[in-house]
Amino acid sequence: MSQHTEHHRPGRPRSEEADVAIFDATRTLFGELGYGALTIEQVAARAGVARSTIYRRFPNKAELVMAALEAAMPAEPLVPDTGTLEGDLYQLGIGLRELLRSSQLGAILPAAMTARSTHPELAALHERFLRRRRRHAVDAVRRGIERGEVRADVDPELLIDLVVGPVFLRALLTGGRLDDRALRRLARAAVDAHR
Repeated sequence: MSQHTEHHRPGRPRSEEADVAIFDATRTLFGELGYGALTIEQVAARAGVARSTIYRRFPNKAELVMAALEAAMPAEPLVPDTGTLEGDLYQLGIGLRELLRSSQLGAILPAAMTARSTHPELAALHERFLRRRRRHAVDAVRRGIERGEVRADVDPELLIDLVVGPVFLRALLTGGRLDDRALRRLARAAVDAHR
């Protein structure tokens, strides 16, 4: 067995199986109980690990919850470079729609949004999480500016929200679903509004 451990900590190497069990338990309990009622003890019991195993990895509940959400995200960015800003935004819409519809993440995002408004320690970590996840979309808008597809003074975040907002609204609030044609129209309208 290798003596190398993540972050060069002494002791046994981290177990990938334990990480998966901890993240699954965290997401499940977070969805069932919400952030306020969730405890490290409950996660440890559900995951079948000792509390110390979790505390060795995460200093507090907020770090654990955000790591579990991050682990549920796809490794590939939701915004591939298609060669046009409209194409990039369309792919962003499709990727986000599928993520919200077909993953455990879609079921717990409403709880995460509610929790961040009442728990500052979670809000700060969630803000960093969103910035990291959105940077590919911001890069896509910057490429669109360089290609002359949109004005140089465009606000990248606002333009992205014109596509992301309706996807979240339908998935999390109204229960509706945007089909590919509607997402294509959204992407086109977002770009057209900033030409």
